[in-house]
Amino acid sequence: MKLAVVVVLILMVLGTGVDAQRLYSCWGGCYNKCFIQGRNTMTISQKLACKFSCLKACIPSTPTDYAYYCRRRCSLKRCRQLITDGPKLEECFGRCTDFCSDSVVAP
Repeated sequence: MKLAVVVVLILMVLGTGVDAQRLYSCWGGCYNKCFIQGRNTMTISQKLACKFSCLKACIPSTPTDYAYYCRRRCSLKRCRQLITDGPKLEECFGRCTDFCSDSVVAP
């Protein structure tokens, strides 16, 4: 039962919905365009320019997006070792939410 609660908390914090899918499809589309399809037709400088365009297009650009990805990074980096301790894991997720709400500012 305790493990089920932990798994639900992780899924809630990490998010498995539209935002993650959107980022994956963005990177996947760019990878296909720049590296697979352009393998024989693009020069190295064209591939680099294409990769830069992908980075620019796929990186979160709104404060909400930045906070979302900040929470994901923070929870993966700081909270994963607490996976077996539900209360400490929840506390860690809360600290990540506070940290990202206070420190993430859109460019």
